[in-house]
Amino acid sequence: MKISNVRLGFATNSSSSHSIVVLPKGVSAPLGFDVIEGEYGWESFVLKNQQDKLSYLAAAVGSSLLEFYGEDLAEIIMREWFRGIPWSRGWYIDHNSAIEIPHDPITKQVSQLFVKDFSRFMSRKDVVVLGGNDNSDRRDFEEYYQYEVDLPRGWNLKWYAQKSGDWWTMFCVETGAKMRFSFEENPQDLWRSVYPELIDFKITDYCPFDCPFCYQDSSRQGIHASLADIESYLEMMSNSGVFEIALGGGEPTLHPDFVKILRKTHSLGIVPNFTTKVTPEHWSPDLLQAVMEVVGGVAISVEDTWEVSKLKAAEVLYGLRGKISAHFVVGAHPDWRLEDVIESCAENEIPLTLLGFKEVGRGTDPKPQTITPSVLHRGWRLSVDTSFVEQYADVIEKDGIPDLLVVPGEGRFSMYIDAVSQRAGISSYHSDLVEFEPQHWTDLTDIWVILDEYVN
Repeated sequence: MKISNVRLGFATNSSSSHSIVVLPKGVSAPLGFDVIEGEYGWESFVLKNQQDKLSYLAAAVGSSLLEFYGEDLAEIIMREWFRGIPWSRGWYIDHNSAIEIPHDPITKQVSQLFVKDFSRFMSRKDVVVLGGNDNSDRRDFEEYYQYEVDLPRGWNLKWYAQKSGDWWTMFCVETGAKMRFSFEENPQDLWRSVYPELIDFKITDYCPFDCPFCYQDSSRQGIHASLADIESYLEMMSNSGVFEIALGGGEPTLHPDFVKILRKTHSLGIVPNFTTKVTPEHWSPDLLQAVMEVVGGVAISVEDTWEVSKLKAAEVLYGLRGKISAHFVVGAHPDWRLEDVIESCAENEIPLTLLGFKEVGRGTDPKPQTITPSVLHRGWRLSVDTSFVEQYADVIEKDGIPDLLVVPGEGRFSMYIDAVSQRAGISSYHSDLVEFEPQHWTDLTDIWVILDEYVN
């Protein structure tokens, strides 16, 4: 099994401690311990033969099906998916070690294709399941944990999974965690996903803030996209299995139907996020409630430490911890301000994303910026956008940030849709936008193919 990329966001601390390991050549499985089929709790066990390993997987899948479909339908599906495995509704894996079985982002059902691929993987002779617990001094299989396959488990969260070529991408609806991996021993490289996983979605060109570096050149004369057009685009995204969208503008919160857009997005099984200059104390009660109920994350643009302090106060006052983060445009401010904002976000435990300067629109005069690994190390939950990766690749390389956490290149796993001008592109600052009128399309298949020629 190969892991390509991870976007951090989930953890797997537990009391029971089950591991799926892939044994290297020359390494033998440990001696086994007896286990009652279908009961995988705190006891130590070793599952080596195909029947035992598939029974373990059946316990995980059965739990997901029972929760999603109920007993009668779950039993019908399990008989079809796990022929020859005597699964029953009483089978279980301790909740702290239970494997998260994802849903298909298009059908919104438990993914049969994922279960099929996982079953093939579990049937391999070099794959072994080890059971135990971490509340004991006894560590039966400690030397084998270095071979562990690190799949999400134990948090009872909802995940989507999309397959592109030999690779799966899993996305957690609640936390935003994302990982890309393959069950194959020698997967072909993945250049681009079969559908976009993320949409950068412009819903308005209106903005009253006159930021001098605005690459969208939005203004008070800008107009809003119609709700009908926005909903048509959202339906296309849902039909194509998009995981999440980043709503922007202009100033998206000033769209007259903004709360409706957030709730519509959520109702279609897509996670809505948005970027804004409007701080929470200026949100309407309806918007605040929608953020708490259906929004994944809100990024608020900041320019100095005073705005970071206000953000922290709003986080505490409105109970928004885990919902809000800060955005800062690198190249729009002097060096000292960048360093101050990084340190202030760290002190206030506000996640911060550094955005590369886009030299389009009003973004015509970037300030020279000195960034070193030592500056980045002052951050707390610090992330960067693709533009930053391209502009400061040398800093990222010097800092030793693993490739596992970096995905360079626009348009490989995401795209941009401008609902105002009804155009699409590989990014919001890419010059080559193509016509994309919502009334002529039902999903993103064709436009995604058209945009392929613009991906570097």
